[in-house]
Amino acid sequence: MIDQNKLTGGVPSELCSLEALTLLSISPNQLRGHLPCLKGQGWKALTFLSFDANDLSGAIPTEIGLLTSLSKISLWDNDLSGTVPTEIGLMSALEHFSLDANGVTGTIPMQFGSLQKVTTLSVWGNEITGPVPTELGRATELVHLGLGDNHLSSTTPSELGLLALMTRLQLFGNKLTGTIPLELGILSHLEHLELKDNNLSGLVPEAICSLPAEIGIDLEEVACPSNCSCV
Repeated sequence: MIDQNKLTGGVPSELCSLEALTLLSISPNQLRGHLPCLKGQGWKALTFLSFDANDLSGAIPTEIGLLTSLSKISLWDNDLSGTVPTEIGLMSALEHFSLDANGVTGTIPMQFGSLQKVTTLSVWGNEITGPVPTELGRATELVHLGLGDNHLSSTTPSELGLLALMTRLQLFGNKLTGTIPLELGILSHLEHLELKDNNLSGLVPEAICSLPAEIGIDLEEVACPSNCSCV
């Protein structure tokens, strides 16, 4: 771990030859350049990768899907672009994926629904478009789903109600339409439901109001029953 220094320049290519490396964290620093060593030539044993809060740029290589031992990938607050590789859906050991506060475009891969161990999936603060994939309802270990501050459209899929362990659902700052699905009222562990700054309508379902959740909505657009904890 080489965290919280003032390292500059690029990530040394020599690190790619460390085939027995299991943990690499260089966050936060001032590193520039592209993500290194993610094209299958090394790091096969790596389980933990963090380049948070640097100045890395370029796209995430599709070959990242070859690093099947990785359980945590954290890349928030960089200048990454391109799309989210669908190959991440092949990473059967993945438990945590964070790509917040970058400049990533494209859509959320439906292949994320194949991640059977993932507990945190967060890509807020990007330029991602398209719908929220219904396939996310198959990632049943999810505890935190962060999709806020993007350009997601269409409706909120009822399949999110299948995520029984969910405690934090962040969909704020998008272009979602329609009503809040009744099925979200099944999420008995939900503590934060963040839906502000969308184009939602209708009424907060009574089933959601019975949850111990703080509900962030636009009160000008969605009616909140008196027994609801709406903010």
